[in-house]
Amino acid sequence: MTSSRNSSAGPASTVGVVRADALRGYADLVRALGGDPEALLSCAGVRLHESGRAVQTIPYHKLTRLLHETALATGRPDFGLRLAAHQGGTAVLGPLEVAMRNLPTLGEAFDYFIAHAVAFSSAVSIVREIEAETGRPYFRFEMYLSRLPHAQQVAEHAMALLHHVIAALSGGKVRSRELWFTHGPVSSLGDYRRYFGTRVEMNMPFTALFLAEADLATTIPDTRETLFTLADAFIDHEYSMTTPLSAQVRSILLRNLALGRATKQDVARQIGMHARTLDRKLVGEGRGFRSLLEEVRRDAAYRYLAESTLPITQIAAMIGFREPAVLTRSCRRWFGCAPRELRRAPGRLGSPSVATSPGADLLARVDTLERENARLRGVIEALTRRPSETAS
Repeated sequence: MTSSRNSSAGPASTVGVVRADALRGYADLVRALGGDPEALLSCAGVRLHESGRAVQTIPYHKLTRLLHETALATGRPDFGLRLAAHQGGTAVLGPLEVAMRNLPTLGEAFDYFIAHAVAFSSAVSIVREIEAETGRPYFRFEMYLSRLPHAQQVAEHAMALLHHVIAALSGGKVRSRELWFTHGPVSSLGDYRRYFGTRVEMNMPFTALFLAEADLATTIPDTRETLFTLADAFIDHEYSMTTPLSAQVRSILLRNLALGRATKQDVARQIGMHARTLDRKLVGEGRGFRSLLEEVRRDAAYRYLAESTLPITQIAAMIGFREPAVLTRSCRRWFGCAPRELRRAPGRLGSPSVATSPGADLLARVDTLERENARLRGVIEALTRRPSETAS
């Protein structure tokens, strides 16, 4: 299930943000590890105070850079996990903590979080799905921001926070059953298993935390309906934003690519609208379906090649290509090099960007044509409506 309320800084946005509470306890932990938090914050461009006042949010890409550089500077490849453990529980969630703590069950609490995740971050989403083979529920973590390199630490921090939130809300009755990460291990597998206390798999198709079906029915202790009502009203007032359609399309495409269900008709059906309506609405956001599909494939290819050890043939299949040769040609267009070259030296290329990729001009022309065609179809449909329809 996805949220229609969860705002996103989609790929067309300049930035997505996260609550500054995501760095709660950061400085103390870094000092304890022998690092200089002020220098690291400054290097990453993160400001926790402006004009003498604490900031409420920070850019998500700067959080990503900060956690990556802190792990390097302190020599702690498990820094994201350490930070989440240091923070513990639900304190980083702000008003969401109050609402979630005062709902009847764990499943209802996380459904609420999914629908209101913008109150924590506009750059990420949590999606609840069911594993087809086993019936196990899982929470899938996704980042809306494209062109985001070195995201291993921020992904591990996010999943570790989710792990702690589940334990805190359930009063310790529920723990993660299994975790998946798309990237390769940055710590030993033993460290991951000791940290989470369960099976951890790396180089997987997506990042997720698995539970047992019965876990979602676990009762949350000591709830107070009046506190939920107050927190819910505050969140509705302060964060009444809607997810851009382009972000919803990206999210669906990312999940559907490997399944071979990434056509415009497939996506429109899942959203619940006609393909032409999808076209028109994307045009209203200045986007086109074909260029969104290209972006999703490009960003997924970069992430899998730069951060995982998955075979290139498997990566090609995961992003919807029938043959590895298609991935090779696409990588040369996107990044100016073959997949193996990108895998050997991802840092040399920096993060992928449509604006600088060799196929940028062609993509821009295709996007423009899609928008113009959708606009013309809308004009034609308006002109051919019956008078009674127009009057109504």
